[in-house]
Amino acid sequence: MSATGLDVRHVITGPVIEVSVQSVVYGAHLAHTPSIYVALIIITTYTIMRKGLQSKVNIVMLFISLFMFTMSSGVLALSLASFIETFSGPGQLSEGRFHALSGSAAAMFVVNLILSDSVMVWRASLLWAGSKIVIVIILGFLGATTVSAIMFIGCTGKIFKNNTLCNYASYGGLVLSFTTNFTSMLLIAITAWSVIQQAFE
Repeated sequence: MSATGLDVRHVITGPVIEVSVQSVVYGAHLAHTPSIYVALIIITTYTIMRKGLQSKVNIVMLFISLFMFTMSSGVLALSLASFIETFSGPGQLSEGRFHALSGSAAAMFVVNLILSDSVMVWRASLLWAGSKIVIVIILGFLGATTVSAIMFIGCTGKIFKNNTLCNYASYGGLVLSFTTNFTSMLLIAITAWSVIQQAFE
């Protein structure tokens, strides 16, 4: 089935929104505006390299940062490819090709999301290592997020075809990811505030 047989709003609006949002964040659409992602990876790499690579933690963090940057670049590239193919020759973009591009981009985005959540949970768990309840809670959130992410990737790859299940995986995954990230950030902030208070006592 050609793109003309697909839902026109889905084919046209989807790539436009994806590329627009990602370009604003990535900084790719403005030649004179520094890319947020590029700026972050430069700052992160510089900071880690200054600390040195003697520590295994620094090596792991550098690898994760570079991997996430590569994945983000891949998501943007796939979205751009979908965008270009949609508007350069709508009749040539098959339904399979469209879903392959959008599905791959979605999967890479989800992997990045899980990595980001994992880093936050790891940092929070280091600070709250003495509280088993806290560790169980944040690991539970991360586990649930990971399961939802796997289900979502399965849905985009047409492995799972239950619409209700896929909707739960899509929206539930985002809610769980936000909850995981927010909880971890809150725990880190509580620890930081406690340290500051103790410093001024």
